[in-house]
Amino acid sequence: MRKMPKAQRECCVLAVDVGGTNIRAGLFNPRSAELHCIQTVATETSQGGSHALGRVAALARGVVAAGAAAALHPDGVGIGVPELVSLSGRIDSACSLPWSAGAVRAKLRKYGVVTIASDVRAAALAEARLGAGRDEPVFLYVTVGTGISCTLVIGGKPFAGAHGHAISFASGPTFAIGGDQGTPNPEPLEARASGPGILRRARGLGLAAADTPAVLRAAVAAPGLARTVVEAAATELAMHVAIIANAVDPTAIAVGGGLGCAQGPYWSTFRTAFSRFAWGPHAGRIRVRRAALGTRAGMIGAALSSLEAGKEGRRRRRGKG
Repeated sequence: MRKMPKAQRECCVLAVDVGGTNIRAGLFNPRSAELHCIQTVATETSQGGSHALGRVAALARGVVAAGAAAALHPDGVGIGVPELVSLSGRIDSACSLPWSAGAVRAKLRKYGVVTIASDVRAAALAEARLGAGRDEPVFLYVTVGTGISCTLVIGGKPFAGAHGHAISFASGPTFAIGGDQGTPNPEPLEARASGPGILRRARGLGLAAADTPAVLRAAVAAPGLARTVVEAAATELAMHVAIIANAVDPTAIAVGGGLGCAQGPYWSTFRTAFSRFAWGPHAGRIRVRRAALGTRAGMIGAALSSLEAGKEGRRRRRGKG
């Protein structure tokens, strides 16, 4: 098949969002702000970091091939990873995937300059520009899925902190309501209120459930053990998010991630409980909403991170000149 002349091809960003459960990728067109050729595969973290990185590379090849058929050409890569990422783009943790930035770039650099971002900060950027955080001067983005993280967004820009690590509030020990009897239990909130945490908690109480979606479906269907577990998890999340909101004084809370965007008692309980725990004269005016971009937020944000890194690089080069 004859290739279309380069001038007629549309330049896009290869956008990759790596989660603990799934990897999503697509081609983001900056002119239309739309994603094309979206494909998804399971991350399979249990098979090891090299295996998961190979799945990223294979998925990227498939997306780029689909784009070529539609005259979409990758000119740069943005990838969000579920780890701590430094201000310079170094991967500083190995909670889910023991990857180095160099290995990630080596797998994807054939598609252009590779920009690596924390997945939650990428998603927050997307919601700030195109989603639930548009026109919000200060909002807190919280993502809930396989893991739980958050990012404060000020003036449309996710706050990175001194080292790029200002995303963690659920990974270290916190005094969540433990033991299912109201006693303090210093374990990570993530172990209790995330998708895997809900499944572990439900099974520990005797509920035979294949996976977290099965627990959520049972919670929607009727009152019972599943609903009790889901509501308890959402309440604990609301307590901790309210503590952060009380400290940083946002105008809105946007909740994303697979579990955060799910319909049912997790969301309704979180929203109701948050209003009980938020404190202060403006607490009642904090807008609590789902992330508008859903599971696309990570991909869009990864692409926007790539585009902004390119702009910053050009500004620096002009300044030196």
